[in-house]
Amino acid sequence: MNQVDNILLDFQQADEEKRLYLFLAHRELRSEFMAIEQQPEDQVAMPAAKKSSGSIRRCHQWCLDKLLPFPV
Repeated sequence: MNQVDNILLDFQQADEEKRLYLFLAHRELRSEFMAIEQQPEDQVAMPAAKKSSGSIRRCHQWCLDKLLPFPV
């Protein structure tokens, strides 16, 4: 496996905190991360141990709240 495959596999197996870290650390893979999040659970090759629906949306909203203190 190459490094990108390892990162995507880590993302699939990660809890919400590690997913946020990977999402922020690997900007170039964000579209792949979002695709993984949007797949139905039965289609994910290696489901995350503590996955909860909408975790990326919550992470995204949290980031926006921290980075954009003004209402949009």
